[in-house]
Amino acid sequence: MRESIRQGFEWLSHIHTVVWVLELLGTGALVSIALATARSLQSPLLGFVISSLIICIALWLQRRGGGAKAVKPSSRDQNRDTFVHFIAGIEPSGEEPILVTDCPVPLSRHSKALPPDVTSLLLALGVIEISEKGSPKCVSASAEAFLASLRAHFLDGNDHYFGDWSALNEQPRLAAMLKQWEEYRIGVPNRSHRPSRRVKRALALIRADLAGQPRFIMLENPKWDPEGVWFVGGGPKFRDGGDLRNTVIRETCEELALQLSDLGPPHSRGTVQDLRISERIGLYTDCLYEVFALQIIRSKPGLLVLNGRVQTSERKEHFRWMSWDEILSCSHLLKHADTVLRLLTQIDPRSVPQSGDLREP
Repeated sequence: MRESIRQGFEWLSHIHTVVWVLELLGTGALVSIALATARSLQSPLLGFVISSLIICIALWLQRRGGGAKAVKPSSRDQNRDTFVHFIAGIEPSGEEPILVTDCPVPLSRHSKALPPDVTSLLLALGVIEISEKGSPKCVSASAEAFLASLRAHFLDGNDHYFGDWSALNEQPRLAAMLKQWEEYRIGVPNRSHRPSRRVKRALALIRADLAGQPRFIMLENPKWDPEGVWFVGGGPKFRDGGDLRNTVIRETCEELALQLSDLGPPHSRGTVQDLRISERIGLYTDCLYEVFALQIIRSKPGLLVLNGRVQTSERKEHFRWMSWDEILSCSHLLKHADTVLRLLTQIDPRSVPQSGDLREP
């Protein structure tokens, strides 16, 4: 009985050693050590245990030492492959499907099912509809063309489809694209159109007189057209505490290089709502303007000239003092702030406190 057990262990030891040699081909030194150890000890059981330990150690060292590893596809590759095959499964809109291609489409075995939100997104874009069979279907040849282009982009492996949204030099082009989409969205008749964003703006009316006639300081901006001017003021920041009076004070100090002690308290002259597509970012925007009368109580000679510049912490601001009629008839303001101008027509310009007298040109 003992002899049979010994032969059985010896037989297992030989099989084990053969498997080890096949697994660790090229590591002859370890194989020799295992065989020599088992032979010298004259014990099949002990040799079996030692060879097993050596195999485990060798395999552990091989993995830790950077042996061949299976390269897992990135999440981006998985999503790309999955989305490409999702597009390929969409029913064509007509008899000549644009999405059909003779080119093989790579598919990772790690691809996963798309979440239902992707279908909802394509439905919201109006690209697909759900057919009677319950499967997605393109609504038109144009929709297929869009998806074909999108699929080609995924297979190209490039970073951006519409453009680099984080690149500053891309912003004008992207804003123009957004504007076109928004113009179509809000142009659908007999539908309510929700603004894409809501903002608040505080505007300052600061008066100085020229020969007894009120003038109001307005800012010029090289990014606008040559006649483009805008009011001193801007949007709220977190430190304003949600109070537009704090906003108009802060913005005036920043844009005219003033200190808090240079200004009197602001007085609201009314609010007005303006709905329009923003030229800067291209979104349909609900903007609430609040207009404040503001007085410079410490005279700043550099500001009391008809046209001038002031150096702020960020840039040089160009300004000019305009009459009330010039402001109300300014083509740039009529185009971009007509609701604000309608509010100004209800304000007596002489009711704004005077900040000083302008020097004659």
